[in-house]
Amino acid sequence: MKIEAYIVCWNEEKLLPFTLDHYSQFCDRIVVLDNYSDDSSFDIASKYPKVHIEQWHGLQEEDEDGNLKPVFDERAQIRIKEQSFLAFGEGADWVMVVDADEFYYHPNMREKLEEYMNAGINYPLVEGFEMISKYFPKYDGGLLVDKVKTGWNEPGMDKRCIFDPRVGLGSQLCFGSHGMYMRDDLAVESSEAEIKLLHYKELSVDHLISRRKQLLARRSKHNAQEGLCDHWAQTPTHIRKAFKKDLAEATEVI
Repeated sequence: MKIEAYIVCWNEEKLLPFTLDHYSQFCDRIVVLDNYSDDSSFDIASKYPKVHIEQWHGLQEEDEDGNLKPVFDERAQIRIKEQSFLAFGEGADWVMVVDADEFYYHPNMREKLEEYMNAGINYPLVEGFEMISKYFPKYDGGLLVDKVKTGWNEPGMDKRCIFDPRVGLGSQLCFGSHGMYMRDDLAVESSEAEIKLLHYKELSVDHLISRRKQLLARRSKHNAQEGLCDHWAQTPTHIRKAFKKDLAEATEVI
């Protein structure tokens, strides 16, 4: 059984070692889809034997001075994710298409996916969670899922982007990459929601504020016009207030 992960990355040097350590546990091949990061993300990914790096250009728009600059646009994100697993995933039994802060989790992932495969399940249900911690975890070789275990159930994170590519090939990702639009002629079999998708973005309030500021500066005009990623524009005061509430209400997830 062959499992592959496709991970979109832009300037994720703080989180990426945790991400690659996590997926290296159960994946046979990892494709990092790097949007020409200008931090150490490329160097970090290059050190992992299972990792293949694909660099890609997204959309560019003119800034106030008339210079072209790269921007974050959902349409480009979907396109690169689709193109990548279509190009590389045909030899895999399972593919996972994620952002760098999204961790598909099961305590025995390979065994569970083999069980699904033997049972004819090719598009499992997923239960999504937002994860939170007061401090950004120190990277010391330990797994992030062992360091940050608290959060809350978030149905918007029930992203079904783990599937048998023989079913997904020829289909397309939903907007926001929350799942697949499957062809009508494909036999799709689901499971109970035994796999979790852990979204590790709230790893300290300072990290959350800093990351949103970075991302907001890259939001495309299209995304802004459509109201996509509006939460990136929240003020630090608003973010701190919401984070404090979330941290107080978080419970053990894993």
